Amino acid sequence: MDRRLLSLAVISALVVASGTAQAGGLYLQEYATPSQGAAGAGANALGTDASTAFHNPAGMTRLDDHALLGGGGLLITDVQFDKSGSTPNTGGNGGNQGGLGPILSAHYVHVISDRIRFGASLVSVSGAVLDPSNGWAGRFEVQKVSFITLSAMPSIAVEVVEGFSLAASLNVLYANLDYDLAVQLPVGPEGRVKVEDADDVDIGWRL
Repeated sequence: MDRRLLSLAVISALVVASGTAQAGGLYLQEYATPSQGAAGAGANALGTDASTAFHNPAGMTRLDDHALLGGGGLLITDVQFDKSGSTPNTGGNGGNQGGLGPILSAHYVHVISDRIRFGASLVSVSGAVLDPSNGWAGRFEVQKVSFITLSAMPSIAVEVVEGFSLAASLNVLYANLDYDLAVQLPVGPEGRVKVEDADDVDIGWRL
């Protein structure tokens, strides 16, 4: 079969098989990659450095040699709550509830042959850090939360024809949660519920 016809057949199959996209409220756009210098514009189309193993694994076939990239940063958040007169709970606004969160990433692309590339990324793509003052009005919903994730993403890319490549990757995701909230009791002072070091691992994929 002609390679162009094969490419068209594969694209058609992918369009038919594609699922519904779902939103992620804790998804981060700050990846500690060079694309941040352009607010992420073009990150899924370019293939200029090792971070394409994360942004668009198929773009790895544009790289002519092995590539390694690491990045880091600090996420500083400003989260404010304004209590209205109809709020039933006692307490204040909680001050600045935002906390500090690390942004770390590492990416590698290995040239296997003229048409095949192997890639690997280690990156955090979602998380949350909140730490309001203890007496705030929403303390029965959340008193403190730290949600940290880390994804290991191996991938493989194959150039089917010049200018058209396919890639597949796994996403092995680790998540860790610390969560505190206050509890109203019938008598006496308020209680407190804590979830400490709750963690889980899940696996996803993309093509």
